[in-house]
This record gives sequence, structure tokens and C-alpha cells, in this order.
Amino acid sequence: MNIQTINDHTDSPEDDGAVLELESHFFKELLGRLEDPVFVKNDRHQWIFANEAFEQLVGCDDLIGKTDADFLPQEQVEQFYEGDNYVIRTQQSLTQEEEIGGGCYALVKKIPILLPDKKIGLFGIIFDISEYRKVQLEVEKLKLAKVQSRTDPLTGLANRRYLEEHYAQLLKTNIDHQKPIGLLHIDLDYFKEINDCQGHLLGDAVLKHVSKTLKTCLGQKDFIARVGGDEFVVVIYEKNQSELQSIAQNIISKVNLPTEIEKHKLALSLSVGVAVAEQGNTSLNRLLKFADLALYRAKHNGRGRYELFTSQIQQQYDECCQQRDDFRAAIEKQQFIPFYQPQFDTKTLEIVGVEALARWDHPERGILLPYEFLQIAYAEKRFVDLDSAILLRAIQDLTELGNTDCYLPSLSINVSPQSLASHEFIEVVKEMEYLPHQLCFELVESMLLDEPNDVVAENVRMFRELGIGLDIDDFGSGHTSLLGLLEIGPDRVKIDKRLVIPMTESTTHFDLVKSIIQMANSLNLRTVAEGVESEEHRHLLLSLGCSTLQGFGYARPMPLSDLQVLLQQQAAA
Repeated sequence: MNIQTINDHTDSPEDDGAVLELESHFFKELLGRLEDPVFVKNDRHQWIFANEAFEQLVGCDDLIGKTDADFLPQEQVEQFYEGDNYVIRTQQSLTQEEEIGGGCYALVKKIPILLPDKKIGLFGIIFDISEYRKVQLEVEKLKLAKVQSRTDPLTGLANRRYLEEHYAQLLKTNIDHQKPIGLLHIDLDYFKEINDCQGHLLGDAVLKHVSKTLKTCLGQKDFIARVGGDEFVVVIYEKNQSELQSIAQNIISKVNLPTEIEKHKLALSLSVGVAVAEQGNTSLNRLLKFADLALYRAKHNGRGRYELFTSQIQQQYDECCQQRDDFRAAIEKQQFIPFYQPQFDTKTLEIVGVEALARWDHPERGILLPYEFLQIAYAEKRFVDLDSAILLRAIQDLTELGNTDCYLPSLSINVSPQSLASHEFIEVVKEMEYLPHQLCFELVESMLLDEPNDVVAENVRMFRELGIGLDIDDFGSGHTSLLGLLEIGPDRVKIDKRLVIPMTESTTHFDLVKSIIQMANSLNLRTVAEGVESEEHRHLLLSLGCSTLQGFGYARPMPLSDLQVLLQQQAAA
């Protein structure tokens, strides 16, 4: 090993006082055997000793008397000198981590020493910590990945995964199950409209605003997570029902305040479902389900409010689920059947047709009326299946009546807007067998105001080609478009019973019915009055020129067997 000193590079006697004698065989051997780079500097930043490892690191075997400035950029030199000066000035050790290029890192330890000239210099040793730093960086990456995997990137709140971890830990710490755990399921009202109308950038800003507002309404120990597009979950420990309700109301009040976000003035609103596990031993999924049911109730009851989960809500939910299961089974088992309400000629009272009305022949509850299952059909999006079932069964009944010599001039079937726009329903219609102009479809009046729909227009045109008549049902119950009426070109309009029933006592209702009949007559449309309950009704309608009547005063909806008897009696009269 070649250990150099300043003596090897100067003949000047004036420099002798600054010479560090390193001639000791022990000293040379000790430092020379070190694999780590070692150096000694004087107070002028000159190297006065360097072992072979340090020379290799710098890339020069002639370092004595030289400085960092001979090899490094000025910026790095100033950084090294700053550390040197600190050690010499304060006589305190200094440890620094430095990047030495090529992805390598070193830990530099500098120690003040007293040189033979009685001046302070420093002894330095460098440790290669590249592998250590590599492992450290990997650990940091793993930690960051863990944080990111548990955090919602938009709001910085916890995500569903972190929520599950937190709740599991909460259950572990609540071993005695004596402390309540509350959960708030929060959902922004009309958030989709904000995204659709104003754009997703504003939607994101709204979510950030709501997140910050939630934090101001909750304590440090409360846990907030964003679990969906506009859904948040809050877990609150050791609070009773009353306290949870107060927190929910405070959140609603704060968020519902008018605010300006991204230069948009907004009136936000949110709904909250509140659930509490009094004994603190309920699973997260179960508690979320309870809070979700309460949230659904809050939405159903008008939004911008909270609801507390109760056993009554659970019972209603269970009943609803059972009804939906029963409904699906009823479709498959063909339990939906038509009841028929006769329609009479206003003048002669002869049966001129029937309206097929859907009934559910429930195996346990008997015959169910539409109000008991139409909401289920809507929720399940099964109107097409329901309409098709009633239509097919009614056509079968019509054929059966024909086989018994009971002639039925007209059969009216209610067709929902969903079916009218459905290709599946149209295929069902095309495959039926019926006498032309004997079948009639009743369409709701609101269709006259709907936006133009090419599918609906094409299906109406096809009905005409198949010889199917068209009625506008419940006419007068809403706002009517005369242009829409002309475009559809129905055969009849059915006057809503809410206008017909009071007409015997109300001149206003009488005048309205009169106007509808006059308008229909001017368009060569026949009229059917619904809700006719008395002879007085019939005489008034007859005087106004109404051609057909239908109502409880003359016949209630009935099964096929009763209709057959009624038709036979009429034929025999």
C-alpha cells in the first residue's frame, strides 16, 4: 500500500509545521487494510492522507495536497466544504448521507482531529450504503403503495379496503362488546345531474368540498371513507343513537348551506342513513346493510334528511324482498291473469267490448289488485313481461269465448310505455292470432307529451298495419298535446273517471267532460267514459254524445267465467 503524506510533495522547510507524520508501520497497516475509503484533511480542505480505497473512489492515486475543487463541480464542492467547516469550527462530529452517482449512496463520517501543527483538521471515513438505501427505498415504496391502496386518490379519505381494516381492528379492541359502534351512510342527492350538466371536473370539486365539510363535523377519532362515486361512510365509536342523529343532522345542515365551487353557485343536498350496533359486535357488512336501508328510506321520504335504522325498516325490507321473489316466480308460473270489465253502448247498454285488467292470482293471498304489484314490476323492470303475460292470456280467453259462441266485439289491453318501446313486446304481438279490429291497445295520455321516439312511432305504425285499434287512456288526467293526439291518431279517447264521477254534482267537471266529448267528435274519435256509477251519469253522457261507458255502476272487473255468463245472458235476451 502506498500511503502518502504532504512530506512527499514539498521540500519547503516552512511547511514542516503542517506535516502529519504517518510513518508508523502500525498506522499504515491499519488504515491500509481498511476496505472503506479513509482520508484526512487539514483546515484548508487539502487531503493530507488517503488510503487506497479512497484513491480508487476518487479515481486518482495522487491526492495529497489536492482538494475537492480539483475533481468536483463547484456546487458539490461548496456542499462538502460546508460540512468540513462545521466539523472544524464546532469540533463536533458530522454524519452525512451523499449520493455519489450511478445510483450509489455513501454515508460519510467526519471527526475533528488535532494535527501535529496544533491545528484542527478532520478524519473521514466513507461507508457504501447503496444496498441499504436500495432496501430502504423498496420499503418506502411498499409503505407508499400500502397508503395508496387504502386511500381514495381524489379526496384523500380512506377507501373501502381501509374501512374494512379499520372496522376489523375496532371489533378486536371492543372485545367486551359493551361499547356501541355507529355508522353513517352518506349519499349526495342529485350528484349525477351535477356531473351530467356541469361536467366531471365540477363533480370532483364538489366531492372534495363535501369531504372537507365532513371532517369539520366529526371528531379526530371518527373514521371517514369514500366508498363509491358520491357515497361516504363514517364510523363513530362510543356514541348512542341520539348523539349519532345529532351528528347526522349537523352534517346535513353544513353541506346543505349554499356554496360557491369553481365559480358555480350550488345548493348541495345529501341524505344519511344511520345505524348503530349497541353491543358493538355487528359485522361491517351487516351494519352497512342496515345503514343502507335507512339511507334508502331517507331518499324515499324526500332526500336532504336522515333516517335511523329500525326493526320496522328491516321488516318492510324483508317483505319487499319476499314480494319481489314472489313476483319473479309469478311471471314464470303464469300467475298473472286478466279480469275483464265490460264496456257498454251508452244508448242500448249492450256489451260492445271489455278492458282486460291485470290481476295476480297469488297462491296464498288470493287475487291481488294492480296497486299491490305494479310498483314491484317497475322496480324489477318487468313491465314488458307483465304486459305480455296479460296479452297472451287474454288472447287465449278470447279464443275460448269464440269456441262457446260468445262473441266479443272488442278487447282492450293496457300497454305500458316500456312495452310500447320494446322490440320484445312487438315480437309477441306479431305472433298472436286474433280477428282484425277486435284487439285494441290502451296507451297512457302522458305519451302525447313525450319526446318523439322513433321506436314508439314505428311500433304504433305497425299496430295500425296489424289492424290493432288504439285508445288514449285516462284522457283529461294531465296536460294533453293536441299535436301528439293527431300524430298518434287513436280510435277512441277514454275520459278519466276523476272527471266523470263528480260531473253529476259539479258544473265544472260537467263542462270539462262536455268539452272533451266535443273535441273528440270534431276529430271523429269515439269516447269512452270511465267511472260511470249511475243512470244519472249515463243520461248526462248520452246527452253529450258519449258513445261508450264503463264503470262499477254497470259491471265490475270479473274473471273469464263470469264474463262468459254475462255474454250468454245478453245473447239470450
